[in-house]
Amino acid sequence: MKSPAESLDPKLYCQFHEDRGHDTKDCRSLKRALEGLASKGHLKNYLQRSPHGTGKNQYKKNKSIVSAIEGNHIEMGFVAVISGGSAAGGPTMRGQKDYARRLGQVMLSGKLPVDPFPRIEICELDSGRVATPHDDPLVVEIKISNMRVKRILIDTGSSSDIMSMECLSRLAHDPKTMDSIHYPIIGFGGSIIHPVGVINFPVRIGGRKDGRKMGVDFLIVKDLTAYNVILGRPTLKKIKAVASPISCS
Repeated sequence: MKSPAESLDPKLYCQFHEDRGHDTKDCRSLKRALEGLASKGHLKNYLQRSPHGTGKNQYKKNKSIVSAIEGNHIEMGFVAVISGGSAAGGPTMRGQKDYARRLGQVMLSGKLPVDPFPRIEICELDSGRVATPHDDPLVVEIKISNMRVKRILIDTGSSSDIMSMECLSRLAHDPKTMDSIHYPIIGFGGSIIHPVGVINFPVRIGGRKDGRKMGVDFLIVKDLTAYNVILGRPTLKKIKAVASPISCS
């Protein structure tokens, strides 16, 4: 079975997404956008009657649908985080329904599950040699498999733990242990990313004596900008970590 990334046809081009992989007329996002414009009564503002019509209602584009969606007429939504993956019930509808059902049971019973969590205080002493003021991202180094991996971005807005294909190629692993994955993740700005697969790696965060060891499921993607790994909410929740961008710790 082919993964979504392999099933994309590079010969097809979508004018709506300005990307290759599918044809404009088959674009589901465009269809939803048109339905949204129609429901608001704005679609007719972006179509005009053809001057060479034959008496029938022939129309052609008057303005860009993309401009309409991005303008003030209609908002189709806003994506500012990486979504999709194992958080909040996972990618399947059944998993998300089970997750919502468990939340509902907690709200009805009024009893919150006890999850021990130590008190954490962060002050200027924790900043160390970090020059302030700054707006730098929180980038760390951890041990994954057999190597110390640098340039790992801590992203509390990401619902998945993500690793670049280049980083994967440098780690000791058995390619047969990577499972296929059949759902995309939504990146910054709403871009759709099709992971190559998912693989579990042993991870150590911190020193050899006082660090935390665990297995982490990483979604593998071909391109990950300047970072080798993005650690998202699944791992941060597992180790009960609190990120402090001010002190970069």
